[in-house]
Amino acid sequence: MEEVKKSHLNPRRKSKSKLKKKCFLSEEMRMQSEVNSEDVTRVIMITYFRSGSTFLGDLLQQKQLSFYSFEPLRYLTRSSRITKSSVNESLNVIDKILNCEFESIIPYVVKTKKLGFFKAKIYKDICGTKKVNVELLTEVCKRCKLNVIKLTRLNFSHAATYLKSTKYSNVKLLHLVRDPRAIYNSRKSFQWCRNSDCINVQHLCAEMLDDFKASQALMKKFPDQVYRLRHEHIATDMQSETKKLFKFLGIEYTSEIDDFINSHRDVPGNIKPNKYSTVRNSKYTTIKWKEQLTKRKIEEIEYYCKDVIQALNYTFVMQ
Repeated sequence: MEEVKKSHLNPRRKSKSKLKKKCFLSEEMRMQSEVNSEDVTRVIMITYFRSGSTFLGDLLQQKQLSFYSFEPLRYLTRSSRITKSSVNESLNVIDKILNCEFESIIPYVVKTKKLGFFKAKIYKDICGTKKVNVELLTEVCKRCKLNVIKLTRLNFSHAATYLKSTKYSNVKLLHLVRDPRAIYNSRKSFQWCRNSDCINVQHLCAEMLDDFKASQALMKKFPDQVYRLRHEHIATDMQSETKKLFKFLGIEYTSEIDDFINSHRDVPGNIKPNKYSTVRNSKYTTIKWKEQLTKRKIEEIEYYCKDVIQALNYTFVMQ
């Protein structure tokens, strides 16, 4: 059965109009030997829908030989977090991705391909966005020194379980947070978010507070493996905050990173990016909720999210 599914990932096209470029390792990539598993830095980013995580994920994959997995648990749930019944499957998928064992998780590969959620730049440069070859995916992944997974659908406590149980010492947990008022303001413009817990501020802040408590406890035990980053900090001081993050991760800050940062910040106000774009006026995005939310809505969010606003050292505006 597995072989059937593999072949489904690479159907032979007879029509010339449907032919796509062939996928194969470049000469440069073939010259790059596989990285020893112990030398790979594995990063799990735990965050929230509309937290600025897409930009951070793209930033991390600007590093040469960086493999990035965008929302790998999307095939299990759309607009909510993983339920208890799916935790084991989720942790297994995470483990296999971080160890480049894609042949062991064919159902994930097939479903993620259909969703168009393969976002690894290093792989897209070879095969584009539609064609997924499991063997090639594995070869590319094994040549990467940095392996990053972005997750908005997993509780931090579950990621902590993985960190405690993994045999590798070079796994890093990155907790990206954002002001819950800004998250709500961003979420309300998305239709897919409006009819679920996604738009419920009580639910959001309960998740954020639980994640905060779990990450705080884990930081005390594994200070070299857990890092919390505020979206507002990286949005207003990208270079400095990125350098701090890269130092924690043990990866080099290069001119390519500077180029990416300079092309993604301080976009003129007359240019309006689409909702999913990571190119925008980064400083303005941190405060626009103050202009776009009503006083009543801000009061409501501050009431229900009081504990997490205080815990994350955000400022109340209605008190």
